[in-house]
Amino acid sequence: MGQLNKPLELLTTLSNHNGSISSIRADKTYLYSGSKDDTLRIFKKSSWEEVTSLVHSSWVNCIEVDTEKVYSGSSDSTVRVWKKGSWGLISSIKHSRFSIVKDIAVDKEHCYVVLTDRSLIIYSKQKFVEQDKLTHTGIVQSVEVDNTNIYSSLSDGTVVIWTKNNYEVEKVLTLSSFKTVEQLEIDNAYIYTSVGKNIKVFDKKKKEVVKELKINKGIVSLTVDDSLLLVASKDKKVYMWKKETYKEYSPLIIDKAITYIYSDNEFIYVGCKNGEIKIYTHPIKRKTIKKQPTRTKKVTKKAEKAQKTEEPIKKTKEDKKEKKKSKDYTVKEAKELMSKMSNEEILEFTEGDKRVTIQKYREKEQK
Repeated sequence: MGQLNKPLELLTTLSNHNGSISSIRADKTYLYSGSKDDTLRIFKKSSWEEVTSLVHSSWVNCIEVDTEKVYSGSSDSTVRVWKKGSWGLISSIKHSRFSIVKDIAVDKEHCYVVLTDRSLIIYSKQKFVEQDKLTHTGIVQSVEVDNTNIYSSLSDGTVVIWTKNNYEVEKVLTLSSFKTVEQLEIDNAYIYTSVGKNIKVFDKKKKEVVKELKINKGIVSLTVDDSLLLVASKDKKVYMWKKETYKEYSPLIIDKAITYIYSDNEFIYVGCKNGEIKIYTHPIKRKTIKKQPTRTKKVTKKAEKAQKTEEPIKKTKEDKKEKKKSKDYTVKEAKELMSKMSNEEILEFTEGDKRVTIQKYREKEQK
């Protein structure tokens, strides 16, 4: 087992929720959390202060976000769409009262909603009108989408892969004949699944298992980011593997029962049964491109050397000199210069006893 040089640092613990954490998402500015206290809460990442609380009439089971909207699915059978920033309700999609919303996925054009009636409904994001409905042989647990496919995990031990262009089944992956595929995540190259204590990673193109992992107790949540596969377990631990190599890091031990795990490459968010959200540093520091300082002196020297050969630079220098001398120009001289200068350039000259700018003089001439 690969050991981290230092244990992950607990940055803060958010205790705003009064019920078990069921979903977490984050973008550059905000952290979004859904809970069994019927609320979706938004926090500012710069301070970890709560910005607002959005309410359903039952448990919030899932959250998804895009550049402009936040989507929340609930046991009250609705998907509610909220406007980022103002947090106003844009739309509320109501389903049968017997159909709980279990999961949501979004892409550029559609919103994909998983219901407990074994259906996956596809809505247009513009008008939130139902466009299609995919039926399954088992209860759908979760949904993921990429550019070409829709992936749904089922209670019958399978993952169904649908084509987005015609909504037909492309492939069915069988993981178990009697156990539910509880967790499903994807990235650009792989499909990550879990059944009980076991994790199976499939190659997206070949649709074949490329890696199998196992932990001591049941898996309650699974997520992937750009560098890690993270799994939360019933033993109050978060297990982490480096993607591709599957080097295992020391598990993160939590003092509370875990219900949800999420990473945005910057922080690791651990949702707990008591409503707490624990926020940790990420074990892999991402490379950041530092903004290069402006090299004013070097540019100036190059510009000076270029004066002999580059006419535009020479003219710019001369224009600056002309501006400095503009106070001594007569009306006649100023008129000659006006044909070469724009209204944005300030040139003052003497007209009688008054100091006049080009802009004011031109306005007068036009009248």
